[in-house]
Amino acid sequence: MSRIRRRGVPQEPSAVRRRAGRDRSQREFYVAVEGEVTERDYLEFLNAEFGDDGRFFIHPITQRHGMKPLGVVERAVDLLADLR
Repeated sequence: MSRIRRRGVPQEPSAVRRRAGRDRSQREFYVAVEGEVTERDYLEFLNAEFGDDGRFFIHPITQRHGMKPLGVVERAVDLLADLR
């Protein structure tokens, strides 16, 4: 029988095999934002609504009086260096 699939011709079912992956019980995200109120409130809302089951936790990185976009990037790079 040809392996070419033709319209309307059913194919034989194939077994789906999953590879064992890493533990995905909880993920942590560090999010650097330029504002200290709105963005932080939004990220805390996401933690409360969707992170309570232990799948993820978001750590907002903010600075009092906000940051300029370049400052956000610099702060994220510094934090990444500290985490390693």
